[in-house]
Amino acid sequence: MADPAAAAAAAATLLNADKQLDTMYKTVGSLKDTEYHKFQKQLQLQAYAYGWPSYILSSDPAAAVLQNPTQKQELDARNAYLVLMNKTQGHTVENLLEACPQGDARQAYLIVHRFFHRNSQTGRTTSYKDFYGATMATTDTNIVEWIATVPRLAKILEQAGGQAANEGAQLSVLLDGLLPEFEPSSI
Repeated sequence: MADPAAAAAAAATLLNADKQLDTMYKTVGSLKDTEYHKFQKQLQLQAYAYGWPSYILSSDPAAAVLQNPTQKQELDARNAYLVLMNKTQGHTVENLLEACPQGDARQAYLIVHRFFHRNSQTGRTTSYKDFYGATMATTDTNIVEWIATVPRLAKILEQAGGQAANEGAQLSVLLDGLLPEFEPSSI
């Protein structure tokens, strides 16, 4: 005979996960309506808020997957998978997700992440060009957005397998990319 307290706890865990999933459907925007970095940030905030295991949203294919997950951890992975599948509808990456095994949140995340951060020669070349060629004008950013864009482009370059852009390189791109009204005047 099953333990009534354990059954009640399991039911409560499932109910809580279902509520979290409903909340995520409402708060995470559609990938087709936003930029990937914003979409990724929304997922990371949900993962943090609900205490997801870190491997789910890891871009490292060698990250360890839990061998004996708890019910909550299994439901976290389920929710991540369902949100990824739901919020990528209508985007090109949706076609790539057809090959993802049902319920495999980690694989779904890797497919989406690799779509935007290709760890290939082409991906690295594009990331180098995006980082070193970026300016406020080409990225259509204001000064506050520009200050956040440079480190993000450096991170994308590193994730694509390129050489990490250190603080000096980031500062150089930041200053070189300023609009004329923000450049220091020479007196």
